Amino acid sequence: MRLGNKTSSSSTSNNNGFRKVVSVKSVEVRYDHKEKWQKKNNDVSLKITYNLPDQDFTPELLIAGNFNREKQNWGSAFKVERFFSSCGVRTDNINDDWTIPDSWLDEVIGKEFSLISYKSTNLKPDGSNYYNEWDIVMHPSKGSDAHKADFMKSVNDGYVYNYASNDPMSAMDNDNTTSPVQPAIKPQVELNTAELEL
Repeated sequence: MRLGNKTSSSSTSNNNGFRKVVSVKSVEVRYDHKEKWQKKNNDVSLKITYNLPDQDFTPELLIAGNFNREKQNWGSAFKVERFFSSCGVRTDNINDDWTIPDSWLDEVIGKEFSLISYKSTNLKPDGSNYYNEWDIVMHPSKGSDAHKADFMKSVNDGYVYNYASNDPMSAMDNDNTTSPVQPAIKPQVELNTAELEL
């Protein structure tokens, strides 16, 4: 996946996906919940709305997982912990009943995080690809390369099953682009089909 051509000071983009820095507008936490498309409930899920400047809609990001209560760790809910820690929250003081402290929800409002959107194998009625948001975020200061490498590792390990690329590693730019933390930059939401390279 090429995620390296700089399109703004807070977004790096290309044909198969892009990385952008966004800020949290709101967070809703739900317990023992499943989305319509899921077969099983998650212990915890977050519905995060984030700001896209100059857009007339507010996109949502869903992050969910299950705690490993037997081993007393985050388990697959590490993605939830990652969101909070990426927004600067100390996450070593989760409530004893495995619920998220209200103070965490307040603390993340307005905070920025790095988000990757990627071209998926799911198709729109017109035959073009949808873009999905990867549910593992990162602190913006870690830069574009670190987040791209994290994403590509998940692709190669088979955790991003619907990424639309036959050879993700060779298709990924090896650049040194990093994105400073700057709000109010118009990120790219979807790439034009005519611009896509296979």
